[in-house]
Amino acid sequence: MTLHAGRDAHRSSIDVEPRILPLVAARPNSLRTVVDALVGRQSAAHAAVRVGLDGGEGHEIDADPAVVRDLLEPLVAAAFANAAGPTGTSDGPSLREVDVAVVATTDAVEVEIADSGPDQPGTARIPQDVRDAAARCGAELTVSPCATGGTAVTVRFPRRGARRQAA
Repeated sequence: MTLHAGRDAHRSSIDVEPRILPLVAARPNSLRTVVDALVGRQSAAHAAVRVGLDGGEGHEIDADPAVVRDLLEPLVAAAFANAAGPTGTSDGPSLREVDVAVVATTDAVEVEIADSGPDQPGTARIPQDVRDAAARCGAELTVSPCATGGTAVTVRFPRRGARRQAA
């Protein structure tokens, strides 16, 4: 019996060795990391567009990063396309610019994507698949004209604690 106990003890120390897997490696995830990747890809494709990226690290949200990418990628691409497109009837130099800001508030983390292109109504900027992705993340979308021309889309991700309090 002692032989088996020793052998079983040895085997269990090998077989029961803890195997820690990053089961929630993507949650919470850094929103800034996702935004940086999306903006970098679009700025490489639209070299004539000046990019402003604001917001520090550490803005984490509790959402699937793939769904967050599905939500933000078309919005960032639309902003770059709008800024790079025709500028309207102005005789002055055309400003081709996209500004993206990641801002934390007490109850949410917001991403604002603004461009200098022609104004676009909200329905033109937010396709249904983006609305669906926002619903899956619990995010809110707003579209507004920029004061100096162009369009701004704000995506508001409520913080986990704020969603619990509201429910």
